[in-house]
Amino acid sequence: MTVVPTIKLFIFALILGLFQTHAIQNVAVIGAGAAGLASAKHALDYGYNVTIYEKSEKLGGVWYYTEKTGNNSFGVPVHSPNYQGLRTNVPYQIMEYPDFHYPPGTKSYPTAKEVWNYLDSYAREFKLSGLIKLNHLVENVIPLENGSWRVYAKAYPTKTLVSKVFDAVLVCTNLYSYPYTPDIDGINDFKLKKIHSHDYRKAADFRGKEVLIIGGGPSGVDIAQLISKTAKRVMLSTNTDILLSDDVRQKLYGKNSTFKPVVRRLTSNGADFEDGTSQTFNAVIFATGYRYKFPFLKNAGIKTDDNLVYPLFNQILNVNYPTMALIGIPYLASFYSFSMEARFALKFISGELKMPTKDEMNFNFNEFIGHLRANNIPKSKSHFLGTYTKIYYDYIAMVAKIETIPSYYGGVYADAIQSFHTDPIGFRNYKYIIDGDSFDKVKEK
Repeated sequence: MTVVPTIKLFIFALILGLFQTHAIQNVAVIGAGAAGLASAKHALDYGYNVTIYEKSEKLGGVWYYTEKTGNNSFGVPVHSPNYQGLRTNVPYQIMEYPDFHYPPGTKSYPTAKEVWNYLDSYAREFKLSGLIKLNHLVENVIPLENGSWRVYAKAYPTKTLVSKVFDAVLVCTNLYSYPYTPDIDGINDFKLKKIHSHDYRKAADFRGKEVLIIGGGPSGVDIAQLISKTAKRVMLSTNTDILLSDDVRQKLYGKNSTFKPVVRRLTSNGADFEDGTSQTFNAVIFATGYRYKFPFLKNAGIKTDDNLVYPLFNQILNVNYPTMALIGIPYLASFYSFSMEARFALKFISGELKMPTKDEMNFNFNEFIGHLRANNIPKSKSHFLGTYTKIYYDYIAMVAKIETIPSYYGGVYADAIQSFHTDPIGFRNYKYIIDGDSFDKVKEK
């Protein structure tokens, strides 16, 4: 008996074992919003078999409008915070994919319906729609040997728990699944209408009411403007100064709107404010943001602390199990950035680029934590890029050897945010014109 065939068989078995350990064939994408669609498209570009799990009845994530609030017909919490009259608060040039553009003639600040139509067109263009398992809620993701995963999902149409093994998982559920309501003194004492902005749908629901809106961010300001047209009285409570004269305020928000500082406590029918005044209301809307939570990743090595998601390599790859990536954690309302993060992840997951060691990834994560502490950034703002946006995406582009965000992004984004604060109603009346690396802004016709 010759030993040559034995050696050949051994080498073949070794090669086969390596192939089974490292090759990627099946990829799960959790969430069919803007981040999930981008991730699925790029996974298909690698030739992978892709399954997209979506707990809603339609694709689109936050851009899918439904009048349902609370739980849907299957008892699953409604994901979308979309409401009537919603338009983007950044121009569409920031909210499009690098390889797919909005239709000609789209206004710089499109409606939510136009954004949903764009996402639906993207899904159809790249043949993603047939890959989406709608009404499938992922309940658990379990790491297996050799970097693979078992995904458990509740299939609500058939009322069954289904499971499948995947070689990699791209988590794209992002920020808007879990509304945050601050622990205000007396919050349970207020017995009248009380909702989070996540469950706000239309101004007609507040006709004739006296409404307190807590939170001066984009949602709070937007809802205040819409509700002022139907409510008897609107008061916006914010922890930031809105420096507007009475004339400007009335022009922007209506004569029935006023501003107040932070709520000190809620009462059975109103609120006490930090300036020592009190007011009565029959409705309160908490426009107080969201928190990252990933209960289905409890076995996958991902944790959250306030709004810090950890441990992540460059805010994307799961340090403990790097065949998993979380797409959309850095806070930037940009579909281009989702595309970049997905391509970054797939470069390493595919083996096209060498995966860093766990020590290298931990070093990267600890540097990130050091940056937060050195700059006194609270955990609630851990993934808010702000002035670091261009630096961050230039860096991950360099590491992954992909194209970075266009150079005009930073300027357009900063200008849009500044315009929102100085002209919270009229800022959407302008159109951004991109010319190479620069941009211009003119009145929309």
